[in-house]
Amino acid sequence: MLTSESDSTRLPQTIASIILPFGLIYLVALTFNFFSTQKPWSQRPSAKDAILVLICTIVAYLSFIGLATFEALIFALVSGAFVGGLLAYLSNLEAKMKQRTDELQIKKSKSDALLENILPSYVISDLKEKGVSEPRHFENISIMFTDFVGFTKIAGDLSASALISDLNKIFTKFDEIVAAHDSERIKTIGDAYMCVSGLSVSEANPATNLVNVGLEMLSFLEQHNLRFGTSWQMRIGIASGDCVGGVVGEKKYLFDLFGDTVNMASRMESHSEPNRINIDQATFSSLHATSETVIETREAAYVKGKGEVLMFFVDSGPAPAV
Repeated sequence: MLTSESDSTRLPQTIASIILPFGLIYLVALTFNFFSTQKPWSQRPSAKDAILVLICTIVAYLSFIGLATFEALIFALVSGAFVGGLLAYLSNLEAKMKQRTDELQIKKSKSDALLENILPSYVISDLKEKGVSEPRHFENISIMFTDFVGFTKIAGDLSASALISDLNKIFTKFDEIVAAHDSERIKTIGDAYMCVSGLSVSEANPATNLVNVGLEMLSFLEQHNLRFGTSWQMRIGIASGDCVGGVVGEKKYLFDLFGDTVNMASRMESHSEPNRINIDQATFSSLHATSETVIETREAAYVKGKGEVLMFFVDSGPAPAV
C-alpha cells in the first residue's frame, strides 16, 4: 500500500520536475521577445501564449513543491530564468543578424540597380570582379544624339521646377524606350540625350534598334505635347561604326564613348530637322528597313571635319489601310 502511494505521488512529481524548468525557460523567452523592440508587434508572442505557459509553470511548481525545499525551488527558478533569458537573448541576436542581413541585401540590390542605370553591364561585372574596367574597342555599334529645338526659349517660358519636371518625364520615358530596344543611355548634357546600341547582345542590329528608338521617342513626344499642352520638338541623329568605350574617373564613375563615330552622330543631329531622324551612310547600309519605315535620300552636305557627306532621313511609314 505504501509502495502504491509512493508510486502514485512520484509519477506526477517526476513529470512536474520535467515541465517546471522548461516552462520557466519558455516563459522568460516569451517575455523577453514580447518586449523586444527589434520585432514588429505582429511577430511578438500574444498574451494568450504567455498566460498558457504561466499556468503550466504554476501547476508544475505546485506539484513539485512537495519534492524539494523552498531554497531548492528558488534556485531552480533563478537557474531557469537565467537559462531562459540567455536562450531568448541568443534567439533575439539571431533575429537581429537576419534582419541586418536582409537590410544589407536590400541596400545591395538598390546599389546594383543604381549602377545598372549609369554603367553598362560589362563594366559593372569588371568592377565587381577586378575593381577596374579596362577600355574596350567596339565594332559596328550605333550612336544616337537628340537635342530639343528652341530649348532656350522654352526654358525661359517655364519656371525652373516646371522645366525640370517636364524634362524628367520625357527623359524617364526615353530611358524606358531605349532599354526596351536592347540599347543603353550614355548620358544627358543639358537637354541633349545620348544613347548607344551594340554594347550588349541583341536580336536586332544596332542601327535598327536605334532607328526604332528614335521613332518611338518622336511618337511619345507628340503624345506628351497633346496631353500637357507643350510644344517640344527635337532633332535626332544616328551614326554607326567603331569607337572606344571606358570609365572615366576614379571616385565618380562615368562611362563614355570616344571616337569618330561619336563625332559623326553629333553632326547627324545638328544637320537634322525638327522631329526627324537623320542617319549617316554606315547606318543606312546596316539598317534593316521594314514596311513601317520610309527612307529619304538627302543631297550630300558639307559636314565640319568630314567634307561632303551623304545623309538620309528615316520616318515612320504610312498607317496601314483599314
